[in-house]
Amino acid sequence: MDLVLLVALLFAFSALSYGVLALRLLRGPREVGHVPVAITALLVAAWVLGGAIELLARSETVFLIGRMGHFLGSAFVPVTLFIAFRAYAGVVTKSHCIIVL
Repeated sequence: MDLVLLVALLFAFSALSYGVLALRLLRGPREVGHVPVAITALLVAAWVLGGAIELLARSETVFLIGRMGHFLGSAFVPVTLFIAFRAYAGVVTKSHCIIVL
């Protein structure tokens, strides 16, 4: 087993763990900011899984699919964290603010 495969498997396991965390947050008790934090965990899962797919890609199309997950995760995680922190602070985030971000 080479190092690239080992790292890709570690990334895939990490992505699965983030996905399980998100599901646990969504199915758990309703608390302040639980939905934005769960969405953040799902985006981090997509980000990490995209990295694993990029490492294992044998064709350009598969590589671009992994890159898309990587891009979506890195682009939207700051937005969801912003929304989660505002919810935790008790400040309502208006929908036009989310759309602009």
